[in-house]
Amino acid sequence: MSRPATSSSGDAPSSRTVEVRFFGEEGSDKMAVTLPLVSTSSELKAAVGECLGLKPSSLQLFGLFVGPLGSPSRLLSDEDPVPQGGAMLELCLQRWWFDRPREEKASRHDDVAVGLLCKEARYYVKQGLLQPSREQAEELERLSDPFFPTDRQYLTCARGITGYGSFNARGCRLMDSLRSNRGTVAKGSALLCTVGEEGLAIELETKETYLWPWKEIRRWKSYSMNDVMFEVCVQDGNATVLKWLSLETSQGRYLMASASSMCTLMQTSTGGGVGGGPKKMPPGRVIVGLAEFINKELFGKPGFASLEN
Repeated sequence: MSRPATSSSGDAPSSRTVEVRFFGEEGSDKMAVTLPLVSTSSELKAAVGECLGLKPSSLQLFGLFVGPLGSPSRLLSDEDPVPQGGAMLELCLQRWWFDRPREEKASRHDDVAVGLLCKEARYYVKQGLLQPSREQAEELERLSDPFFPTDRQYLTCARGITGYGSFNARGCRLMDSLRSNRGTVAKGSALLCTVGEEGLAIELETKETYLWPWKEIRRWKSYSMNDVMFEVCVQDGNATVLKWLSLETSQGRYLMASASSMCTLMQTSTGGGVGGGPKKMPPGRVIVGLAEFINKELFGKPGFASLEN
């Protein structure tokens, strides 16, 4: 690791070295970059991209995160300062893109971007977070032959797997029981939470899955770095009612950012938003979901009570 530079007076460092992890040949790899003492995350991401050899146009495919590679806790926005934390600080660069056609277009002429995306896809397949069909698994195995390097072909196949554009949070626990006509999910249940094009899904250890399409998600909120709550529609008896899906997870802010970005993408693809263009989900502790957002922006109605609305 390089030694921080000192100012001309010699009494204080003018720069610092920051380590960032990314997906490499053996899974997790890392690099160290030197930045001015006060820097933004966009400056750090640009420096990492330059060291990796990424084209500037491909940087949009990746996000800079706080937390372990593969299971980050939160996304750093471009204007955020690079966090302080010394040796205890974990930062990582990984895929942050939901639109597969645009991802393919942006990476078409950048072999470095393709290599990073391919290695990340391999990791998710190995971890069981991407589950190919039998035919896809056989094709991926064939394309994994070390004597026949085919990052681009492997990535093309991986993009065809259901859930490729999704983002996952493992090790979540339900903070309050959730009752519906399907039964009751008990408080403390361990689960995998997934944010994707189809909506929000949870998978229990029994492999039982619950899915809420975006039109059935009113809003989400978080009170700490270790929780996230989604207000969802559930069928309880003869009524469709709103209930909070409350999760204990170190990736709560990551899930909130994923949900906001997915809804913004859906507005873009459907032409939603006022004034002819998409609007980003508003920031804040409590964030409205796509259902409430459309209700307010398109119809001017302040409330959203159930699917019937």
